[in-house]
Amino acid sequence: MNEIGSASAQFNILDHVPVGAFVLRDDLVVLFWNRCLEDWTNVLGHQIVGANIGNYFPHLNEPKYLSRLQNIFEGGPPTIFSSQLHKFIIPAYLPNGQPRIQHTTVVAVNNPANTGFYALVVIQDVTDLTNRLHDYRTIRDQLQAYTVDLERSNRELENFAYIASHDLQEPLRKIQLFSHRLHTRYAGSLNEQALDYLHRMLNAATRMQDLIEDLLTYSRVTTRAHPFEQVDLNRIASEVLTDLEGRIEESGGQITVGLLPTIEADAVQMRQLLQNLIGNSLKYHQPGKPPLVKIRAKINNGWCELTIEDNGIGFDEKNLERIFHVFERLHGRGKYEGTGIGLAICRKIVVDRHRGNITARSTPGEGTTFMVTLPVQQAQSPATTATRSKHAAGP
Repeated sequence: MNEIGSASAQFNILDHVPVGAFVLRDDLVVLFWNRCLEDWTNVLGHQIVGANIGNYFPHLNEPKYLSRLQNIFEGGPPTIFSSQLHKFIIPAYLPNGQPRIQHTTVVAVNNPANTGFYALVVIQDVTDLTNRLHDYRTIRDQLQAYTVDLERSNRELENFAYIASHDLQEPLRKIQLFSHRLHTRYAGSLNEQALDYLHRMLNAATRMQDLIEDLLTYSRVTTRAHPFEQVDLNRIASEVLTDLEGRIEESGGQITVGLLPTIEADAVQMRQLLQNLIGNSLKYHQPGKPPLVKIRAKINNGWCELTIEDNGIGFDEKNLERIFHVFERLHGRGKYEGTGIGLAICRKIVVDRHRGNITARSTPGEGTTFMVTLPVQQAQSPATTATRSKHAAGP
């Protein structure tokens, strides 16, 4: 058997692998050319076997390739032509005309007579892998840019909170102070129209104060968060009902609370959440009909599913998204007090801070059920870890 026939028998198994493979003698004559390379290059084995590889691929005669091949022929260690540095050793193209991105390894193998070494060249098509890596890097860069923008946005929000808590409130306090002094000292000498103007000014200042306080509360959901801890929702609900005792008695309301679980959460924000939702049910009760509020919870696959159900005025579910937006109100300010930010705070606490979900179902005139889903245990992320160890900065 001649040398080509012997090499064909020795490497025949490589005809059945999904990578390109060929064998070179030390004079660069091709002794074996597998079927995969035939498919990739349209160069058939019977054409190239026995010929010098440089006749078909002249670039392999360049010194940078010849020197590395010579090391292999002398029994040197494997050499790698990575796709990052060498687009291809053997040019090959995909059906769409795109060049294949190749990772090539060349190893020394003994010739049948054990008198020297052949170079076995194995070529792996890494086009899909490289493209996926490129896509990953693009997405990673986009996420990094988004993170920078988000951090900048958070800083701007903190700056706004500082301005709202200091620069805006100070002149507002003066308006309220001098309005009260004017009313106290000169009310008796003012006519009815002047008193009406004064009352309107005081009411507007009070409403502005409420808006600022609610905006501060909204901004501080993330900027002044407390560390996550094990929170007994039974205790939180009891404290909230104590705080709302006056409103409950005034409305003749009845609140029933089922057994609630303990979850990992921000205790202060859980209190804000329940106070806003229960307070919402007390506020929007039907005239002449005492509010009835039922609070229930269950654990389902690692999630706490909390419901707050009432018999209030309800709302049209086409407005479901609106009720969770800042300053969105479905009713006039004269009929129901408030700034329209309470449910927006609830959503920010549940979704942005605790990675949960909040929604509602309702029928006008028949009441509303708010449904809050919270993780029993918070995921261990860098942001969560930082929050555990230190309160977030804020005014």
